[in-house]
Amino acid sequence: MTTKWLKRNKKKIRKLYPDCVVYGPYTNSKDGRRRIVLYNGIKRTAKQYAKLKMEVLIGRILTKYETVDHIDRNFLNDRYSNLQILNKKLHASKDALKRKEHMATCVWCGSKFKLSKEQVNKRSQRKAGPFCSRSCSSSYGANIQNGGTPIKRKVVKIIYEYR
Repeated sequence: MTTKWLKRNKKKIRKLYPDCVVYGPYTNSKDGRRRIVLYNGIKRTAKQYAKLKMEVLIGRILTKYETVDHIDRNFLNDRYSNLQILNKKLHASKDALKRKEHMATCVWCGSKFKLSKEQVNKRSQRKAGPFCSRSCSSSYGANIQNGGTPIKRKVVKIIYEYR
């Protein structure tokens, strides 16, 4: 499929990259993405197949601030209907995994609260908690110093998702 597309669009690629010879497509062994190699006799440049495909479609080379996004997040699906041109900043924020907000119950006072970033990062430590505030944490600490029984840390499973 990709080699047929390259053969059909060689003239358009040559208009965009006039002094380059086109090699490929090659599949990257690490991530499976298809790449095209452009060689001008001096410099060899690898270009993502999807990016070259969109450049041919719009008839110009993408600026340094633009990139091609796979809408369904499947980078092996290079159909035009699955590709869109996005600003790099927007694309990076779209593809970043975000931590889902988690509610927890304070082990000392029993109130519900939202876990902070620090509480999420320290969740694997074998300490008591989570606590809703410093006052609950210090009350628990004072209780332990005065002979109270320690509380085991409640495990909260953190889920990362695309938003």
